[in-house]
Amino acid sequence: MITLLHGDNFVDSREELNRRWQAAEGKDRWRLTNKEITAEKLSLICRTESFLEEEKLLVLEGFFQLAATFRKILAEIVKKANFEVILWEKKKVNMLWVKPLGKMEIKEFKLAKSLFTFLEAIRVGQAAEAIRLLRKVLSEEEAEMVLAMIERQMRMMIVVKSGGLKSIPEWQRRKFSGQANGFSEEKLAAMYADLVRLDYKRKTDKMAEGLSGLLDLWLYDHLV
Repeated sequence: MITLLHGDNFVDSREELNRRWQAAEGKDRWRLTNKEITAEKLSLICRTESFLEEEKLLVLEGFFQLAATFRKILAEIVKKANFEVILWEKKKVNMLWVKPLGKMEIKEFKLAKSLFTFLEAIRVGQAAEAIRLLRKVLSEEEAEMVLAMIERQMRMMIVVKSGGLKSIPEWQRRKFSGQANGFSEEKLAAMYADLVRLDYKRKTDKMAEGLSGLLDLWLYDHLV
């Protein structure tokens, strides 16, 4: 009765988690983040009686971010639960880490390949092509996910441009370096700052326009 929701597309996986949580309204429900999970809490939840055991739901967020030795202890408690347990992770989980929990339903949420093609098109003088690819991506992915990935791409470019990120494979460093070469460090910083402002507007619901349109404008402003 354990389900793992994971993968790089954390927007869709979070949406699925929230859907299942809302569908369980009326049940005894518990939702713990990795900072809140303890062996004592899990043991207590598993011992708490409900009229029907299937009327219980336990959600654990970031379980696999815990130390391996601690996870092993917790796994012994979780796998004995005779009610629904959902594990949610913001990124893809190593399947070797899952084994101690025994049999479960696993649902991976992947990103569209077109998203990575678009991210690599964020280059000086390629505004039209980048906007075209953005619109294709937005037909497959949520704008929130696209914004998060653009922010990540810009952070990687900034770090590589400043001589950092030595730990990643050389081919990957060359890729980010080549993409960043057309921009000055100041320009990259300004582009990233604008993205942060967009993200803030999205989170505080202060956007006068849709996020998709604002991403269009961001590309035009910085790539023309």
